[in-house]
Amino acid sequence: EKLNTPDWIGRKGFPDYKLTNNNSVINNTRKRIASLEILTQKTTTERTEKGVRIVENVQANRIQLVFPAKPNKEVRTKLRRQYGFNFCYEEMAWQRQLNNAGIYAADAFIESYNPE
Repeated sequence: EKLNTPDWIGRKGFPDYKLTNNNSVINNTRKRIASLEILTQKTTTERTEKGVRIVENVQANRIQLVFPAKPNKEVRTKLRRQYGFNFCYEEMAWQRQLNNAGIYAADAFIESYNPE
């Protein structure tokens, strides 16, 4: 009944703004479901390079860098600004989202990292 009742201009049906971009939302949702299905097939992996543990934590959907001790200020700034990592006090690790960009950033950091 509400769809057949005209609005103040005389238009009937759904308003245009409610239908705009529906196909994009549907496509993005499908892509998100596909990426989550791929993620459920993965398992958490861990490796150590240059004294830094690199954990691909599937449950948290994060790639984490765990240092044996607190890194110096220069390394922390580089992790944050150049490579996009944030420190998580719960995990006591530098982390970012587990995706191709995050894995690449972790590998690039480890390649440039020179422990003192």
